[in-house]
Amino acid sequence: MPTPTDCSLSSEISVMQISSLFSLNSINMWTTRGTNSLDLVYANIPGAYRAEPRPHLGYSDHVSLMLIPAYRPLVRHSKPVLKQVKTWPAGAISALQDCFECTDWNMFKEAATNNDSINFEEYTTSVTCYIGKCIDDVTVSKTITTRSYQKPWMIAEVHAPLKLRDSAFRAGDKEALRTARTKLSLAIKEAKRTHAQRIHGHFQDSRDSRRMWQGIQAITNYKTTPNSLVCI
Repeated sequence: MPTPTDCSLSSEISVMQISSLFSLNSINMWTTRGTNSLDLVYANIPGAYRAEPRPHLGYSDHVSLMLIPAYRPLVRHSKPVLKQVKTWPAGAISALQDCFECTDWNMFKEAATNNDSINFEEYTTSVTCYIGKCIDDVTVSKTITTRSYQKPWMIAEVHAPLKLRDSAFRAGDKEALRTARTKLSLAIKEAKRTHAQRIHGHFQDSRDSRRMWQGIQAITNYKTTPNSLVCI
C-alpha cells in the first residue's frame, strides 16, 4: 500500500506528465496554504493569465487565486454609470398624503376646460406634473454610482467588513483576518436575506401590479435607461 508521500509524488509526476503531453504552462507561482501550493493552474497559452493571491473564500483554510487575463476584460470597458435616485425619509409619505388632501383637484379640470370641452392631455399633464412636484418636495434626491458587475445586495453594511478583511489580509494579521472573515460572512448572509425579503415583498399583494412588475425587473436584472429616476 503506497504511503502518503508516494501518493503525493505520484500525483505530482502525473500532473507534470499531463502538462508536458498537452504543452500546458503553469500560471500559479504563489503558495496558497502556508508554504505549500495546493492550487495548480495550467493554461495552453503562455502568458494568457496572471495569478494573484486574494483573501480566503468563506472559512477556507487556504487563500484564493485571481486569474487576471492579459487582454482587457469587458468589465473594464464598461464605465460606471451615475444614476439619480430618490430616498423617502421618515414621515415623507404622511407629508405627501397631507399635501394631496389639501389640494383642490377641480382647479386642474377647470384649467383644462374650454367651452365645455375638456382637454384630457392638458388635464393629465398638469395633474401628473403636480404630483411629481409634491413628491420632489418630500423626498431627497441623490446621485449614486452603479457598475455593471455590482450585486444588488452589496450595500454599505457589506462594503465596510469587506474593506476590513482586505486590509487585514494585506497587513498579514492572521487574528484580525479571522475576525474580519467571520464578520464579512455574517454581513453577506444578512444582506442577502434582507434583499430576498425585499423581493418577496413585491409579490405579497396580487392586486398591486406595479410592485409585481418591479419585483420581476429586479429578478431579471432589467436595465433601465441611464436618465431614469429610481425610487428607493
